[in-house]
Amino acid sequence: METKKSEKFYLGTFGAVLPFLAFVACIIYLCIQHKAGSATCGAAAFVGYIVAFFTMKDKARFKELTLKGFGSNMLAAMLIAFLLAGVIAKMMALSGLTNSLVWVAMRLGLNARFFPLLIFITAAIISSATGTSAGTMSTVSPVLLPMAIAMGCHPALSVGSVIAGSMFGDNLAPVSDTTIASAVSQETSVTNVVRTRFKYCIIAGLISAVLYIYFGMTTTQAVDASAIAMDANPAALSLLVVPILVVILMLRQKGLVFSMTLGIVVGLALCLVFGLIPASEILTGSGVIAGGFSGMMGIFPFFYFIYSMIEFMHEGGVIEAFQAKVEAFATTPTKADISAGLLATLGSVMISSPTVTIITFGPIVRNILKKFNIDRTRGANIMDGIACAFGGILPYAATFLVGVTQAELTGVIDATKYTSFSYIPYVFHCWALLAVFWISIFTGWGRKIEDPAHAAEGYDVVDTL
Repeated sequence: METKKSEKFYLGTFGAVLPFLAFVACIIYLCIQHKAGSATCGAAAFVGYIVAFFTMKDKARFKELTLKGFGSNMLAAMLIAFLLAGVIAKMMALSGLTNSLVWVAMRLGLNARFFPLLIFITAAIISSATGTSAGTMSTVSPVLLPMAIAMGCHPALSVGSVIAGSMFGDNLAPVSDTTIASAVSQETSVTNVVRTRFKYCIIAGLISAVLYIYFGMTTTQAVDASAIAMDANPAALSLLVVPILVVILMLRQKGLVFSMTLGIVVGLALCLVFGLIPASEILTGSGVIAGGFSGMMGIFPFFYFIYSMIEFMHEGGVIEAFQAKVEAFATTPTKADISAGLLATLGSVMISSPTVTIITFGPIVRNILKKFNIDRTRGANIMDGIACAFGGILPYAATFLVGVTQAELTGVIDATKYTSFSYIPYVFHCWALLAVFWISIFTGWGRKIEDPAHAAEGYDVVDTL
């Protein structure tokens, strides 16, 4: 006789969710102590993993689920991208590119107060073109962050603008994995999703732009960067080819790993040709490759243990239990929209990955909204908007941690002074997305009703991607 999912854990379903609650409690504690960061999030995830060891009855199954979480294809692809991003960031930091950019900014008379807005817009454009928040952070952070901070911009505001701009395109871009996942899960086309989603993103983006102008004007401190500019080597500007090349390759659908790998090869060649980095610094422990790898390794334990905890929650029936309660709540069109928002919120908090959240809860949202013939793009937009918002807000979200780690790798962020919690208030676009979509949910703005016959027949999604 098959054991019920709730019976696989001591304390039933609560025993399955207890590891995650322990993890969240540790994160909250770290935030209060101003010690939350990429490495400490890994320690918090390990605490949750230890709790799961004691609450799960079958220790052999515990081992199987641990290995299943560690062996996730999505996790493997993500970690490879992180390592490559680390090398790019280290290469930019050692090449002297920052000094050269400051020299250019001073020659052009650029106003540092508008740099946070410039960073946000640049990241939004790149992420909208490429559809990848991680790739955007990896190309924007090493170039613009050191330059902005050297010119007197508030570090937390600058990092927040990178994360926010990167999530802009992750939510809107037709080639974004979240956009595609949301369209497929709601049985509609990417074209329809992007068309109907545009108004929400633009409103949130305009709100963000105003806030970045205001805070850029009020928090930027004038500094004398002439000493930095004097050390500039104009040849270092050649490394701007690297982020440009990566973006072009991603636009040509070459994939993030391929694009970043080729970018590294070209960047290293330029460094050697122009003498920006000694050949001995390529392979040494603190050099481009090893230093770049070590800078990213601190984040790895978090992802390994969080993916294992996701498997534990699936094993204990946590997702199914919450699904049943939400479906019982959805008795009107407004409550159906609220249910979609709650599922996106719960998934984001529990899974910490926008794409995985949409894949996991998207079919449930489709079944709920279908009962009321609500336009299928509605569910796609609510799920994607809220999931991407939390992806840039939660201090343990994968996308957020990429931004934080990339910022720390630039060498211009004092990790003892600025923690993950420091950047959360400044991811304006993510906060604006939450506000816009919840206002839409409660007011019904943007909700359309499909013809019942049309709502039941579905689309050939494969042909419309």
